Parts: sequence; structure tokens; C-alpha cells
Amino acid sequence: MNQNPIIFNDAIAQNYDDILGPFVFEPYALDILDRIDFTGVRNVLEIASGTGRVTKHLGARLPEGAKLVATDLNPGMLAIAKERISFGDIEYQTADMMDLPFADASFDVVVCQFGIMFAPDKPGALKEMRRVLRTGGTLIFNTWGPIEENPVWNITSTVVNELMGEKNARIFKDGPFNLDDVNVVLRLLELAGFEDNIAATVIKTGKSSTAALAATGFIEGLPIIKIIKDNTPELLPAILRRLESEFIAQLGENPIISKLNALVFKSTK
Repeated sequence: MNQNPIIFNDAIAQNYDDILGPFVFEPYALDILDRIDFTGVRNVLEIASGTGRVTKHLGARLPEGAKLVATDLNPGMLAIAKERISFGDIEYQTADMMDLPFADASFDVVVCQFGIMFAPDKPGALKEMRRVLRTGGTLIFNTWGPIEENPVWNITSTVVNELMGEKNARIFKDGPFNLDDVNVVLRLLELAGFEDNIAATVIKTGKSSTAALAATGFIEGLPIIKIIKDNTPELLPAILRRLESEFIAQLGENPIISKLNALVFKSTK
């Protein structure tokens, strides 16, 4: 089990969904949906479903009679999804991807958007995903590409680095961006027993209405806010001001627009 989970409490989860959701996660949720063949699908498992960015699209696209189980380690994230998604045959369940509470060969499709990076044992998590897939089933997931190819994330990391110190900003490099090498991920899939693996680099564009809103999302919609409040709460206003200023300088204003770079993987059991 994951002994050090990244916790999204109610306030963080709300900002994560309201601000970061449409800015950086929605484009890739739609991309994942386009890669799923729903023909004959009866059971779908979503892992690290968060606030439901992918969940809502899966629920809308499920064939008649099919069921979706949406799981996440953080009850606060699932609470947002439950509140905002009221259609489709969806079961919500708190679950750790390291120890999935499902029988072998339970699902036709397993989906995970930007979640595998947080597994403490990545081959182990992928083996669990393979275990619950039926023979011939499909795993689809994505990870962020290099942070340098994701300007809005890179600016945030740089600002936090400069104002708080590199140790605290490692939450970006050690978290969302620790699987930014396609060959490393393909090797992990092989170690987990997947043999038919396809990878693609997917470039999208993210847009936020204002730099101030984006700054709030990237600080108060991510666990970095807890690190700030626990260690240097007096720095929070300065971090938000500096980040807003850098977003305007590098990405424009009203709206701000950023290139996004992610890796998408599709594997068959």
C-alpha cells in the first residue's frame, strides 16, 4: 500500500477541478476517450479518477448495460466527482492502485489519467492493472512529457524553486513529471507483463481566462499549498503575485495560453 499518499482535501480538490481541470486536464481527457474502442465493452475501471475529468466522458459514452467503476485514493477528489456527475452507471470507490480490490480479469478496459506517476512501485501498479484486465482487454493511460515542454508547469516550478527553495519544489519533478521518458514507461509496461504497447506524444493547448486565476489553480489547487502553509505561510501572497506576473510575461493575459505535452500509452493484455 502507498504509505505516503498525496492528499487533496476539499479546498484543494475544488480548485483543482474548477481551475486546473479545464486548463490542463480536459484536453487529455478527451484525447483518452478518442482512443477507446467501446465495442463489446461491459466493464470499465478508472484508476486515479480524481474529480472526474475522464469519468464524465466515460459515463456518457458507455454502451447500454455497461458499468464504470471510478476509483481514487483521495475521498475528497471522489466527492467532487460524485457531486458533479449524475449520469451513467458509475460506481465510486476509494482504492489504492497498488492493491486494487477487484478479482482477476474483471474489466474490459482500464483507464488512468495522469495517475501512474504517483505510484510508489510503478511496475507493481501496472501489474495490478494487468491483473484485473480480462485477456484481450485494454489499458490506456497518460503521463506528462518533459516539464520543459509544458511552459505553465515549468514556470510554476521555477517560481516555487526561487521563492521556497528547490527541495520543496521537487513536488513537481518527483510527482507529475517523474515519468516523462517514453522509453522508461515502455520498459515499465514490459516489466509488468504487457507485450503489445503503443506510445504517442500528444501536444495540446491549454487556456485560462486570466493569469491570476491560473496562479491560484497551480498553487491552491495542488498539494504544494500544504507545503507552503506548513512551512512558510507568509510567502503565499508573494508566490501568487510572482506567479501571476510570470504567467503574464511569458504566456500572455486575458486569456493565458500554454502548450501542453503528454505521453499516451495503450497496451493490450
